[in-house]
Amino acid sequence: MIKKRPLIGYGIEGLKDEYSAVGMSYADKPHNIVLALSGYVGIPGMICFFTSIGIVMFSVFKLIKKLSLEDIIAFFACICFFCSSIFANSMFYTTPYFCIFMGIVLGIFCKKHLKRLTKRYKVIKSNYKDFD
Repeated sequence: MIKKRPLIGYGIEGLKDEYSAVGMSYADKPHNIVLALSGYVGIPGMICFFTSIGIVMFSVFKLIKKLSLEDIIAFFACICFFCSSIFANSMFYTTPYFCIFMGIVLGIFCKKHLKRLTKRYKVIKSNYKDFD
């Protein structure tokens, strides 16, 4: 099915109709996040999803020594739920938990970059204090 529409996919819940067309009326979604995203939003959308998660996770991983115990637990829980969604039904059983822990990890990522941007803004503002 992915071969038929590799660029745009079938849309959310669009695979159910495609399954019915090939005689698989009992199936409504793939039990694998890679196949699900490829089918829903196409291969480019799946690559964007994994790239954005990879950037955030790699950035937070570089800070692992500076994180609190709770943040480290959330980081590894996020990794565990993500790995689980590759091998199991990802929609109802792992996605809500993954989103909760990914939100915590994304908060760590934003806090890191917000400090850097705030420092940069203060430097820029101090260079142009005559214009206030």
